[in-house]
Amino acid sequence: KYEINGKLLQSTGITLPSQTVRTENITVGNQTIGTATSDGLVLYSIDGYEYFDVNTISAQSFNSKNYKLTNLKTKERVDAGTPIYRIINDENWSIYIPLSDKQVIQLADRSTIRVKFLKDDVTQNANIVIHTSSDGSYYAELKFSSGVIRYSSDRFIDLELVTNTTSGLKIPISAIVKKQFYTIPVSF
Repeated sequence: KYEINGKLLQSTGITLPSQTVRTENITVGNQTIGTATSDGLVLYSIDGYEYFDVNTISAQSFNSKNYKLTNLKTKERVDAGTPIYRIINDENWSIYIPLSDKQVIQLADRSTIRVKFLKDDVTQNANIVIHTSSDGSYYAELKFSSGVIRYSSDRFIDLELVTNTTSGLKIPISAIVKKQFYTIPVSF
């Protein structure tokens, strides 16, 4: 239904103003089109984590069984002041993960870490900050500066911390040979 409504609006040739400040609303048929207060990525759902505070983090924050996503596009009419979308206008974002005591020791001296997202096998570097909750549990905050659009609709995501990487020169076995040779002194 919403896709069809969007197609109908596009077929009328109406273009919305591109300013980031609120302008006049445009009415087409029984629909009123307005502009957002700022530009960014628009999502039509809320879940209660929008104003998450690291000071209130607990083990319950990571329980995905009680997670409830509310789709804002399904309501026909809304009251004034009721949210109908949320907007993400910053590429900076964070992921919080619980840590064991062993992981805290392993990650304590690191300021960055490589993260692999299992959803799409994309790896990305993140700044890492370790937080302690009021109950004494440890949590890592992984701070990213790009990629928010790929994972904006996922509140819980599977990832892997890449901690045991080594880099070096790869030499094929066929390049290794054993041969006799002579060394000539510099005086000759």
